[in-house]
Amino acid sequence: MWYPRSGHTQTPKSTSRIRAVRALAARGFAHGVPFPLILAVLVLLAGPASVRGQAVAGTVVDANTLQPLVGAEVVIEGTQRGTLTDGGGRFRLEDLPGTQATLRAEMLGFGTVTQTVQVGDTNIRLELSAQAISLDEIVVTGQAREIEKRAIGTVVASLSVPEQLNRQAPVNINQFMATAVPGVRIRNSGGEIGAGQRLKIRGAGSLSLGSEPIFFVDGVRIDSRENAPAANRQQRTPPSRLNDLPIDDIERIEIIKGPAAATLYGTEAGNGVVNIITKRGTTGAPRFNVQVRTGGNFLWNPENVFPVVWARDPDTDQLMSLNIVQSEQDRGTPIFRTGRPMSVYASAGGSTRDGIRYYLSGSADRDEGIVSYHWLNRLTGRSNLSYTAGPFEVGLRLGIIHQTTHNEGVQQPITGDIIYGDPRKLNTRSRGLYREAPEDMETIDGEETIRSDQSQPQPHALARHVVQPQDHRRIRLQQRSFVQLLAPYG
Repeated sequence: MWYPRSGHTQTPKSTSRIRAVRALAARGFAHGVPFPLILAVLVLLAGPASVRGQAVAGTVVDANTLQPLVGAEVVIEGTQRGTLTDGGGRFRLEDLPGTQATLRAEMLGFGTVTQTVQVGDTNIRLELSAQAISLDEIVVTGQAREIEKRAIGTVVASLSVPEQLNRQAPVNINQFMATAVPGVRIRNSGGEIGAGQRLKIRGAGSLSLGSEPIFFVDGVRIDSRENAPAANRQQRTPPSRLNDLPIDDIERIEIIKGPAAATLYGTEAGNGVVNIITKRGTTGAPRFNVQVRTGGNFLWNPENVFPVVWARDPDTDQLMSLNIVQSEQDRGTPIFRTGRPMSVYASAGGSTRDGIRYYLSGSADRDEGIVSYHWLNRLTGRSNLSYTAGPFEVGLRLGIIHQTTHNEGVQQPITGDIIYGDPRKLNTRSRGLYREAPEDMETIDGEETIRSDQSQPQPHALARHVVQPQDHRRIRLQQRSFVQLLAPYG
């Protein structure tokens, strides 16, 4: 759109009409036409041409510095009329109808401002704020040249974890990614506390090979397979190493979904790549963060979840039935409970006067399941240190975890004893369960089945005595040191 430069006005189209009216009046006087008649004709012909609209004028300045902006575009909303500011940031629009007008000012590198003004006002000031221009992301791939993210065949998803945590409260990293990224699915291997979950991106990619993506934490690959050497094989469902990392320690998660990730990470990346970037210290004063989370794990209406077990009485040949869960509840010794998981997390990050950036964090977790022998205690600590000297950056990242899991190990859980229970064992030590408790049930694990007053049985004790759970402890230290060259852009 072309606009005349501000300050230059065009000759009104009514100029020729005024000249014609003057010539007509002179000719009337020459022929002796009465003056009142000539005056009436002049009012009718010259009146509309003399009524003109008013102007608006002002300046366009930078909102921060109040310096005039040269070449800013000022347009009247809803019309094709507009102008550009001159060397002093001034603009002027002539012959505007009505009493109000809406002006829109914009300029490259600045935001757009819309303002309603009174027609006739010549002291208008429009302030434009500087605004960064968003460019397309650049993704470094295994190809010979840089290409835009929207032109690559591989789908790259990037999650800002602090932002997402304000919208949801995931239990672990796998659940977090499954709820926040389209195409990512998790498969629960079991209901044990601390059990791992299998992650799939866009479904299974092979009938015979594994379907899990590969994982990186700060550029270091971790092995999260079920048969990984670090997995605890004393459990029916080994833990996932992704759960060793607290969610609050993560800054960003990048997920490459397409098989083209193999160009960067090899053929094993055909199922996708998950890259986890942990938090680092920021320049400035230290920042502290303390969080406490709690919740509940329970089985809703358990007496109707498990079937009633049947058997034939050997003496009377009559059918017998027993709802073991309901029987234990009526007895005051329920098999299931409401677990109370709790987590405490604290972190500190910042930088020193010498330019050392630091991020330190620690967490203590207690997770309890729906049965008394399912619980987990975990302590974690992490530190990210970095120092920049000229074009080089030196860093050290340490992480440690101490975890104790208490569960049935490789044994059958209590649910199997309920499903395959026998009502003929109701008056035995098993009280209808498939397996019988040991004879020294009263003192197993140092806990008594009978309370100190010898009047009421201890709740949840039967399942613990029948299953006889075990402790599984593991300690892991993660360490990475690096030196990298900070190359300038371009």
